[in-house]
Amino acid sequence: MKNGINLAAKKVKLKIILKMKRTITTFLTGAAMALLVVVSQSFAFANNPDVISKAKKAVASAPNDWYVLASSADVCLEQHSNLSEAKQWIEKSLEMEENAYTLEVMGDYYLESDQPVKAMEYYVLSLKKAQEAQGELNPENQQAKIAKANQLHKAAK
Repeated sequence: MKNGINLAAKKVKLKIILKMKRTITTFLTGAAMALLVVVSQSFAFANNPDVISKAKKAVASAPNDWYVLASSADVCLEQHSNLSEAKQWIEKSLEMEENAYTLEVMGDYYLESDQPVKAMEYYVLSLKKAQEAQGELNPENQQAKIAKANQLHKAAK
């Protein structure tokens, strides 16, 4: 009898796992899959122009998704390329959803554009949003970026 209960429980668990797998697979279609490709490619192929092309395709497939816009802008900034379009994407993303991540990416844009004072402003705003969201992002990351922006600002004086 005990083996029958264990077997039934295992079958239920297997059905749940299979259903979760189908749900995840369905979720990872369309824009979400495009974003996943863009983000994974950005780390695998630094300074690769194909990454920028994939970021543009992700934005074209989901132009009203704040996360796709912000992530695609982030990829461009990491690649030090396509900055004007990246700024447009992050501005649109911020209009849709002002959160710690979007504010941080805007700070990254200003740092990349040699505007460290503006970068620091956005990093501080990002920290405040992260605190409001109770740890949405790692504060040490923003603090390191603020320190870098501050160093650049002092060096420019």
